[in-house]
Amino acid sequence: MKITKNQLRESIQRIIKEFWDKDVERFLIDNAAEYYQDPSLDAGSIRMLLMDDFMDHVGHSEDPNDYEELIDQLAQGITPDR
Repeated sequence: MKITKNQLRESIQRIIKEFWDKDVERFLIDNAAEYYQDPSLDAGSIRMLLMDDFMDHVGHSEDPNDYEELIDQLAQGITPDR
């Protein structure tokens, strides 16, 4: 079976995207865990902080809508099984 350069390029890009998505998720999960250590922060504050973190660190290359559900879950204290 032969693979064209274009197919190889697409496969590599897909794999990189999968790893990048996991890194972004781990970044948000770790930050949420840290924010939950502060008893003065409520869910709304944690959501705002997570969104700020997202925009500051990955918002230039990722669509925040793709991570909005994760951010909402983390703000509510739900750690998704991913």
